[in-house]
Amino acid sequence: MNPSPADPARGGPVEMRILVWEPPRVFERDWRQGIVEDGVVRYEEVAPAYAG
Repeated sequence: MNPSPADPARGGPVEMRILVWEPPRVFERDWRQGIVEDGVVRYEEVAPAYAG
C-alpha cells in the first residue's frame, strides 16, 4: 500500500505504511520519523488459551 504522510505538531513529519491487513484479526504497520528509530507495530487477535 502507499505511504501515508502525516505532519504532527510535535516531532515533525511521520510516514506510515500498512504491511499486513487481514481483518478482523491482524493489522501491522510501520512508521518513519526523524526523531526516533524506524519501527513496526503488529496487532494480532488470538484465541485465549484456557487451562482447565
